[in-house]
Amino acid sequence: MSDYLVAHPEILVKAGETLQAQQAAQRKVAMAQAAFENYTELTADPDTPSYGPADAKVVVVTFFDYQSVWSHRLSYEIDRVMKSNPDVRVAFKEWPILGARWPASVEAARTGLQIWYQKGQNAYLDYYHGLFAIGHTEGELTTADIRKVSSEVKLNTKKAKDVDAVLERNDILSHKVGFSGTPAVLVMPVVGGDVNTITVIPGYPSEGELQAAVKLAREGKKVVN
Repeated sequence: MSDYLVAHPEILVKAGETLQAQQAAQRKVAMAQAAFENYTELTADPDTPSYGPADAKVVVVTFFDYQSVWSHRLSYEIDRVMKSNPDVRVAFKEWPILGARWPASVEAARTGLQIWYQKGQNAYLDYYHGLFAIGHTEGELTTADIRKVSSEVKLNTKKAKDVDAVLERNDILSHKVGFSGTPAVLVMPVVGGDVNTITVIPGYPSEGELQAAVKLAREGKKVVN
């Protein structure tokens, strides 16, 4: 047998790939269970900026960092989901996981939450789009960038709320679900969901993955290609 495997190493490669796929699937099931156990905080947290109808049946929860290049790319996918699914609500979990390396991550996240509290969902979405539109990621984001965009939505910094406790809760929640980096996405029915209708995407979604997840959460069945 050992001689055969030496002569046909592709068998070991295939076995390794199969094992990795099984482990990834098991991790996603565990994450979906963790999401189910933290349902309210994920789908109905008043301290989380969100955009979309109040009576939405589906919520897309995105954990992101403004300095993450993949979070930047995901912002365009989120836009496409919102435009093609006006009945869906998007919840924006500010998670400045890169803040230890680049403090502007924390400043940007803090400012976003302050805008949400002070100016509401439209101003928040303008800030989210505006900051990502600058295109400064991976250490390039500056305080000047943040101030420019926040001034455009007329944030009153003198009346800005202390939001550090919210950022800390987001960090705790992300680890409860099992995320280790940004971006990370959950797509969930607002009411009546279970582990079979919750989609967990620990990273950048593949083509069509977000749309399929929305359909699953809305209809309770997987998309058949």
